[in-house]
Amino acid sequence: MRIKADSSFIFLEDTIVKYPFWLKKTLAEAGLGNWIPGAANLFNSPNNILGSCSDSILQCDFQSFANSENYQTTPSPDYLDLSCDHIQGLGMPVQVLPRTLPFKDLSSPEGCSETRDAVSNYLDLEYGVSFNPMKEVLITNGITHAIQTALETFVNPGENVLLPDPCPPSHEQLVRNHGANPIWMTLRHENGRLHFSETELKRQMRKSRVSILSNPSIPTGGVFHEEDFLRIGTSALKNNCLLIWDHSLMGLQLDGSPFHPGNLNETRNLSLNAGSLSISHGISAANVGWLSGNENLIAPCKLLLKMRNTSPSILSQHILVDAIEKAQSNEWYEFLHRLGENRKHNFQKLAGMGFDPFWPAGGPYIWIPIWRKEISSAHFCEELELKYKVLIKPGTFFGPSGAGYARVSFGVDEGRSIEALRRMELYLENKPLMKPEQIRLAA
Repeated sequence: MRIKADSSFIFLEDTIVKYPFWLKKTLAEAGLGNWIPGAANLFNSPNNILGSCSDSILQCDFQSFANSENYQTTPSPDYLDLSCDHIQGLGMPVQVLPRTLPFKDLSSPEGCSETRDAVSNYLDLEYGVSFNPMKEVLITNGITHAIQTALETFVNPGENVLLPDPCPPSHEQLVRNHGANPIWMTLRHENGRLHFSETELKRQMRKSRVSILSNPSIPTGGVFHEEDFLRIGTSALKNNCLLIWDHSLMGLQLDGSPFHPGNLNETRNLSLNAGSLSISHGISAANVGWLSGNENLIAPCKLLLKMRNTSPSILSQHILVDAIEKAQSNEWYEFLHRLGENRKHNFQKLAGMGFDPFWPAGGPYIWIPIWRKEISSAHFCEELELKYKVLIKPGTFFGPSGAGYARVSFGVDEGRSIEALRRMELYLENKPLMKPEQIRLAA
């Protein structure tokens, strides 16, 4: 059917109906997201998910993006693709690109299909959790970008985000940069395990749109057990609080088997999992990570990436695929063994200095209570740097409870680690550092 208007023809079936923002928000909050034009083509359950999305997502023109998805890939080789955004042919030297990654995916904001396949296989092999690589995995520009994407998708400025105390400084910064408000939940650490008050968890989740948690914990190295995931998931479900997990240290869990929230019904449908091999496999320069989760949560995140047009580097994705392929090599297990030996030595040495350090079940860090020495952590770290040329991280970076603590890394080679701890001991004994020519050089 067509209608003549002046000298032009308007085809009704091609007309894009645009709803004003207030109407889309009203429909979303009423659980009627399916009525928004284009929503049913982008989301599996728009009635359920759009009510949880931020205003940034609701302001998007769903129908335009839904229509554009029809032109993402060429259906078959015999099509003559004149819809592509990148140059094909014309002497472009595509042979210099990594041959393992398909050229047609170069402009995909959600990452190349091979990279998503590799991440999906890695998560299945390492943690026994299954995610559909096409619908439940996104490739991002690092793990911080993954968490930022999840925040911008589901949190509006002025809303509350629950953070554990202590937590990585980047988490608090991301929340504040987004205009949201961090609220805190105290974590206790005992023998490598994280503990929390269930009463406090429920109270704070009632106030929060989203909670960001890391496992293993940054900076303490403590881990949640399966029953902790169950309690967190149950509380999140009752309070309609989404969960964003930072799994940047998951590959470095040294005690017990790491548990993935995707393996538990109570947490799977509420969780967005930000992952990376940057720390564990030494590829931080590649700046590549991923976001995995239930299709209903990933779909709006994918839409935000398309709106932002932030495509992860093809080279970075190639590096990630290579790192994943080496994740279960003999060299990897030898590295974990050396890391475990470093942990044991550093922990014993710090305990011998009277610090009473926290035993890290995962990650390359040891959390030490400087306050036991009746000095401030900031002063301790500053003196150690200026007079003994040893750098450790003051606990004040890691949330309100961090004052009085410091983070010491054991993820360095043995020679440097031994020498740094020796200098810390000199500082505590108020002994001067020897002259440079007398200092035993670190390996």
